[in-house]
Amino acid sequence: MKITSFDRKNIESICSDIDSALKTVGEKYGVSLSTKGGTFSPDEFRTKLICKTSEATNPKKDFENKASLLGLDASILNTTFVSNGATYTVVDLAPSSHKYPVIGESAKGTKYKFSLDVLKKKSGKKRSDKEIIKDICDVYGGLSPENLCCDGELPRYLVVKKERELNRELKGLFVELGREVDETSAYKEAGIF
Repeated sequence: MKITSFDRKNIESICSDIDSALKTVGEKYGVSLSTKGGTFSPDEFRTKLICKTSEATNPKKDFENKASLLGLDASILNTTFVSNGATYTVVDLAPSSHKYPVIGESAKGTKYKFSLDVLKKKSGKKRSDKEIIKDICDVYGGLSPENLCCDGELPRYLVVKKERELNRELKGLFVELGREVDETSAYKEAGIF
């Protein structure tokens, strides 16, 4: 079969054949070789070649490596944490994702990305009200106009996005605390004023 133009269907066939050929080469050198993703136009196709040592194909060792890159203990694998009132299990880490490197799985099996902060709130240990109130004060501080818009430096769409994220975090903290606390009361409970 001669290909005159690339499309998804023939690229899938080509990648399947390439992966089969790479398997033989990988066995010869004791590594895992595969293709991943790619881009194409009608006259050109590019794909990424992934080559892993046997150490890298070990899921436990892979998780340990990722955890060490983030300065975490590998024992967090399969631990649970609560975010916005729902419980998630740590199933993977993504060190290249600086903002949301924790990958958690819900009870339904859906995977979500989280910041490292969620690991502070693991469900195995109930945090004290004082710790939660402190986090609530931090969020209220982030919601103040000068912090929210970085003294007018942020574009409007980023301000709206940041506000949404902070309000979502605040809602989760209220659930964890078991009640809602207004800004003034939170600062008083924290002893700030």
